[in-house]
Amino acid sequence: MVKNTTGGKKAKQSSHKTFTTNKTVLSSSPFEVYGIVVKMMGGKICEVKCEDQVVRLCHIRGIFSGKNKGSNFLRPGQWVLVGIREWASNKNHCDLLCIYSDRDKEKIQQTKSLDVLQTEEYRMNQIDPEAELHVEGEINFDEI
Repeated sequence: MVKNTTGGKKAKQSSHKTFTTNKTVLSSSPFEVYGIVVKMMGGKICEVKCEDQVVRLCHIRGIFSGKNKGSNFLRPGQWVLVGIREWASNKNHCDLLCIYSDRDKEKIQQTKSLDVLQTEEYRMNQIDPEAELHVEGEINFDEI
């Protein structure tokens, strides 16, 4: 048991709950595919474009939400490992298995060629010059 030097019940509870792993999880099954987050839907659901060029609804399970959400923040353009629901009749649903950082992307690219995800990430990062906000005329706040 950990020696309690700070006192109180809360100090004992939080003593062994912080740990990190630097191991990169790779796909080990044909039902585990790499993907990129296209859109956050809300309510623990997001759209993921997988390496087989199919857009699936990804369900974010308990390990990636709640207390652990800060270390596993999910945003559009993030690379993920998803598990396709092999038991379901509709194959357009999957479960989130792993979230990759930029360092993990490089390790994955060394082991496997993922041109589909790289082009999708490049397309998402492009800025459309026509989509910029144009203001017509001047706005005078003194008149209000």
